[in-house]
Amino acid sequence: ERECEAALLALAALAAFKEDCRKGVIEAKILPLLLTAMESGEEGVRSAACQCARSLSRSVKNLRTALVDAGLVTPLLRLLRDPSVLVQKTACAALCNLVLDFSPMKETVLREGGVNRLVELVGADDADLRYNSLWALKNLLYLADTPIKTQTMELVTYDRLEALANDPSHQVQEQTLNLIRNLVCEKEQDIAEVLARFGEARLIRLVESKMGS
Repeated sequence: ERECEAALLALAALAAFKEDCRKGVIEAKILPLLLTAMESGEEGVRSAACQCARSLSRSVKNLRTALVDAGLVTPLLRLLRDPSVLVQKTACAALCNLVLDFSPMKETVLREGGVNRLVELVGADDADLRYNSLWALKNLLYLADTPIKTQTMELVTYDRLEALANDPSHQVQEQTLNLIRNLVCEKEQDIAEVLARFGEARLIRLVESKMGS
């Protein structure tokens, strides 16, 4: 199992930055092995599999082809409920790229209740887990249709969003502000809804306070 973990971490590092390397890893038929590794009884192997999936998902081409065909989203969503916080964090990080607007896997995340779990993790004690779950939600809301934004914010709530903008972790604060940016991006009706639900004066005070950070 240790050899498996080390091999997956090596592949994750190899595929992290260059498209040619990602192509080579995919062509080595790693994806079926990744799915098996995500079911491993060893925490380190499951986490390493998630890290490898995250590196491979940095390719738009992979997001639209190989990773879709492999059915990677469903096991990652299961790992959001893993007993290991480490595995939850790496699964959450892997999902960040899978929920972007150009990824066909976004619909799977929505359909299989991924948003509900990500919102639960926003309230986690672990700051990295809060950060990763906010990152995934932020990406999910990027260029999202208004109903998706509305439904997501009914789960998150604007009161919690304000609290997260004042989180002890500056990284969490940053991702919260990025999420707010994506909420108001693109359509006038989205801007109007955020101002109405958050409260215009309250939102302006929040932004001003962050500008003075």
